Amino acid sequence: MTENTMLGQKYHDALIRAAEAKNEALRAERMKKRIFAQVILRVEGKNAQEREAQAITHSEYQRFEDAWVEAETKANVAKAEADGLAVMFEAWRTQQATARAEMQIR
Repeated sequence: MTENTMLGQKYHDALIRAAEAKNEALRAERMKKRIFAQVILRVEGKNAQEREAQAITHSEYQRFEDAWVEAETKANVAKAEADGLAVMFEAWRTQQATARAEMQIR
């Protein structure tokens, strides 16, 4: 494989991992919202604000919120890795263009 093919494949793979991680984060966020709705319907409170506060501090909701934060973090890291590979690929392209231009000058 050539250098650009390997870098292009790595970038492609990183984009796939980033998309999968983002999908997992979205799934975790939706699950967190479902659990919040279930918990807020179960807790008792004088008004909506009190029930919301109880739901947010409920251990079941917090577990799902923690899972969402972890999934979101993994998605952000995967996106950063893909972005880093994109920068490397663009740097390689620039080097190749520079080399071609230098050859034409000679």
